[in-house]
Amino acid sequence: MVSIIIPTYNRAALIGETLLSIQNQTYVHWECLVIDDGSTDNTEQVVQGFQIRDSRIQFFRRPQNKPKGANACRNYGLKISKGEYINWFDSDDLMHENKIELQISKLIESKSNFCICKTAKFKNNCSNVIGVLRTHPTSNDVFEKFLMKRNIWLTQAPLFKKEFLINFGLKFDEDLQAAQEWEFFSRVLHYDKDYSFVNQVLVFFRNHEESMSSQRNANVLWNYFLARKKIYILFGNGLSIKAQTYFFNYFTESYYNMLSKNDYIKAKAVYKYIKNLFNLSFIEKCYLKLAYVSFKCFGKGYLIIKKI
Repeated sequence: MVSIIIPTYNRAALIGETLLSIQNQTYVHWECLVIDDGSTDNTEQVVQGFQIRDSRIQFFRRPQNKPKGANACRNYGLKISKGEYINWFDSDDLMHENKIELQISKLIESKSNFCICKTAKFKNNCSNVIGVLRTHPTSNDVFEKFLMKRNIWLTQAPLFKKEFLINFGLKFDEDLQAAQEWEFFSRVLHYDKDYSFVNQVLVFFRNHEESMSSQRNANVLWNYFLARKKIYILFGNGLSIKAQTYFFNYFTESYYNMLSKNDYIKAKAVYKYIKNLFNLSFIEKCYLKLAYVSFKCFGKGYLIIKKI
């Protein structure tokens, strides 16, 4: 059986479409665990309407002792799941009707621990596809390609063997408020790079205007930095020069982001991290400090950071 785990928050207007796409699966041996994160709309009523007609769909609330957020909901869903396979999904996205069947077949055929598929972005309805994520089959350098965002997939795409997740203690980081998917899959790939791949779009990812604008939000940018920091601490020493350079450039950009948002406390934290982790020259340290002073005094300093 496949356990489909869906965290949700105030998605009454969209979750019904998601659940219909799951009910339309050609593979029928599944359970769908909807974990509510404290919705204030009628999400619960919508899901329970489905549950009455289809007992495979079940509604749960995030335990009060768990932190708010999709990560805790996903982890709780994993804990209570009964399936041998796990597919995390989002409450506003859609499954191709053959998703589970094709990925189960590929897992059995390849004996891999998880299977990835392609994901298309759409606006309003599936016929209005506005792009397809750059998702590729596995390769020798797939770990570093994923770290550097040259091979991309989201939470909805993989189908996992539950045993693999449990054996390596793989859960979502409940402290992160953004970039949790990237951080999680980076750890997954560290343990197993030999995933199987269905070269078809089997997930339709809904594009929201507000999600695009929120990507420059200061808190989101800070969590992007924290996620990279966590992964670099774990795996940085074993990375190629190319990948290490990617992280260094990312951290200096994070420094600029915090300065440009006038968040000098976080900027200092990023600076301290860069200084301690990388072998900076005296000149590079001076440029970083000069950029800090320039932003505080004049509100600009990007060209100084570019010199590093």
